[in-house]
Amino acid sequence: MTTPDNRATAGRHPRRTNTRNDQVLQELLDALTALKRGDLDVRISSRRSGLEGKIAAAFNDFLALFKKNNSEIDRVARVVGREGRMSERVEQHGGGAWSSSANSINGLIDDLIRPTTEIGRVIDAVAQGDLSHKISSPFRVGRSRASSCGSALR
Repeated sequence: MTTPDNRATAGRHPRRTNTRNDQVLQELLDALTALKRGDLDVRISSRRSGLEGKIAAAFNDFLALFKKNNSEIDRVARVVGREGRMSERVEQHGGGAWSSSANSINGLIDDLIRPTTEIGRVIDAVAQGDLSHKISSPFRVGRSRASSCGSALR
């Protein structure tokens, strides 16, 4: 039955009266907002029962896996990029998209070091007086500024 107090909201969403659900949703929103800002240390209290506890545990597990993968990428960036350990690769944690991301990063590393390795091989041969070695892998070389200028002068 519609009363004067609820006539304006008839047919719309009823007013929430479950403050426990609101608190859980607010905590989840706060955690997601912190995650959006880059805070990987945020967690939701998982001392709950039922669906609320399962949601909190799933969120915390997701964030732990995200943080582990992020740390692994940082490690590989350091050891490959700064220390020059070209054989290091991202270790895969999780499946699906996690695995796909690790494979993409590892493929990028392979593609970037291949020319360096090939050039190093030829330079070593030349340093030992062997001029017969050539760079075997095809490199895509874009038009350089010099070649553009040269063609403009013709």
